[in-house]
Amino acid sequence: MGAFNDIFLQSDFQTKERPHEWEIEGITVICKQSDYLMVEQILQSLNKIPTGREALDEMKKHETPFKLADDLGKSVGCYTPSQNIITLNKKCGIDKLRSCLVHEARHLWQDHAGRGEYESQHLDYETNQMIYRATEADAQSQAYKACNEWAELGDTAPRDAFAGTYTQIADGWEKDGVAGAYRGWYDDERITAAYENGYDVESVISCLGQNSYEKGPLVHGTPKDIKAFCGGDKVPDFEQFVLTPKAKQIHNLTQAFLEIYNAGAVCYGQDNDDTVAQMPLRDLKNKNDHFYADKYITETRQDISKKCSFATNDKPIYYSILKTIDAVEQINQSAIKGEKNPQAEQTLQDEKLYLFMAKKIRMGFNPEIVDKVELPKSISDRLKVDSAKLYTSTVDIPLSNDMIKSVQQGIKKLNLKASDNLAEQKSKSNSSVTMLVAQSKQISR
Repeated sequence: MGAFNDIFLQSDFQTKERPHEWEIEGITVICKQSDYLMVEQILQSLNKIPTGREALDEMKKHETPFKLADDLGKSVGCYTPSQNIITLNKKCGIDKLRSCLVHEARHLWQDHAGRGEYESQHLDYETNQMIYRATEADAQSQAYKACNEWAELGDTAPRDAFAGTYTQIADGWEKDGVAGAYRGWYDDERITAAYENGYDVESVISCLGQNSYEKGPLVHGTPKDIKAFCGGDKVPDFEQFVLTPKAKQIHNLTQAFLEIYNAGAVCYGQDNDDTVAQMPLRDLKNKNDHFYADKYITETRQDISKKCSFATNDKPIYYSILKTIDAVEQINQSAIKGEKNPQAEQTLQDEKLYLFMAKKIRMGFNPEIVDKVELPKSISDRLKVDSAKLYTSTVDIPLSNDMIKSVQQGIKKLNLKASDNLAEQKSKSNSSVTMLVAQSKQISR
């Protein structure tokens, strides 16, 4: 029984083992005792190369702990500024974790070099995107720089692991060193699309139920503003490069969801972010861009469908978003053929208007507001039916001129193009209500 009892106790210990705090190579570490050796090897490995020592020095300077987690899902690691901690995913293995720790320590450096303070402003989308892409390119080029320093010592495992996953960065390094690696990040459609989906589309989805929007006027930044904390000195033409269509391009789905966010922000009194409509769109004749466009449409549709099935009062809003996704898919299918799809593009405009009005009703505006603002008949009819679910206010707020005016001003901010049926409706209408769906510039797609 003794041997079996030892096995049981060992298994029970491993199951219930809890992380402890240690100090290794001058760094505060949070890990299980059984992982101590692995963490020690990672930190000692960093201490052997210049770029690794820079990372450790940055962690010491800001007293940033390093935590080894059992599982972070798909993520290899992350730096959390609000908690001042770097966390790595144990499941990824020591060779990937060594370069990842350099990567996350670079984010730590960026935060204290000015990123954190700069991002505390209410930045427009173009500026936010420029920052997160440039900081990721900087962190990855820093990580691959470390990999090559280990390789010079005869330790090629980190470089092999990195290059096997990020071939464009590795290829860029071979052509032009760290500057090539930096630009190589932008060449990887898989990675740029994943960050685009995670930073932009998923962020919009999370805002749908929270109705939390930044307040204040939008701030527009320039490459010169961000260069110091994005490692811009690595790239000789940094200020020109980050403004190229290649560096800025986004998917149709991303643009459509950012417009949904704009509709919500305007609904709550914020400015419309005009930079969204100005972003260059990915060329779907490119095989990889086409693949990832389809991939994220499928994933996003599934996500929204699940939310729609559980929703009660917000179900009409999620249904509208599903119509938006369908329209984007139709636009993409046409774009692959080199064609436009005016009907699907108009659907995006109509659903943006619908969402704005639906959110107004959802936040407590009297549903009778629909009859006070001239809308396309298809949208007004839907809103009248859906208002029974959208309007849940227990307070009877009478319609007022101020309420009507605020809705009219919001519609004007959205820069929507009137649909054909609305134009016909306007010509036949004898109403004295001013037509406020502005027939301004069509959002280019």
